[in-house]
Amino acid sequence: MCIFAYGQTGSGKTYTMEGPPYSSTFQTDGDSTVDEISGILPRTAEFIFGEIGRLNKQSGKQYHLEISSIEVYCDNVKDLYGQEGNNQEMQLVTVKNKVVIQGQTWRKVENVK
Repeated sequence: MCIFAYGQTGSGKTYTMEGPPYSSTFQTDGDSTVDEISGILPRTAEFIFGEIGRLNKQSGKQYHLEISSIEVYCDNVKDLYGQEGNNQEMQLVTVKNKVVIQGQTWRKVENVK
């Protein structure tokens, strides 16, 4: 899945994606409190992990999730999970009719938070 936000600086992309400060959308016991002011990311995370939990129970299989975060700004591609100070330019290549970003960092995600 890909979530893509595009727009002028200051137009509300970050708020649309995150909602109010991200940490405020979770209670101290770890249960999600996604509501009408939550952004796309917390809503999506809650939905995906709900489905993973349902599928794990239903099929007996274990599903795992990895995420990546890329910023494209002024024709430059930046890996938001990459190492600090790593200014290596990322390369976009086509492999079997799919665009792949070489050197892209993926992180395992185990829960909504």
